[in-house]
Amino acid sequence: MGENNWNVDEAKAPLWDDFSVWLKSGEGLYWINGKAGSGKSTLMNYICQDGRRLEYLKEWSLNRQLLTPSYFFWAAGSRQQKSIDGLLRSLIYQMLTKYPELVGCLKVSYALLVSTLC
Repeated sequence: MGENNWNVDEAKAPLWDDFSVWLKSGEGLYWINGKAGSGKSTLMNYICQDGRRLEYLKEWSLNRQLLTPSYFFWAAGSRQQKSIDGLLRSLIYQMLTKYPELVGCLKVSYALLVSTLC
């Protein structure tokens, strides 16, 4: 993909214009939108795999343990790949795979959670 520079001159750019500063700040929502096929998922996939993301998030978290699950809806995919149910299953699986000790901490049943979101 070539070299991507996440840094923008901080003196000229507002917080939302510099993704790395936003990751380190923990402030608000960073919204990425665009037309179908414009590369939003490709960009997000790149960000998810780029090591700088974890570096910046560790700075924000003050080196506490991080859990950074990801999920991409896929309209052409199976029912699970384009549903809230599939999203929740994937996020819970990723969470419990990394931290199996959390199984006992789940107080809300999966069915109740799905029924409230759907």
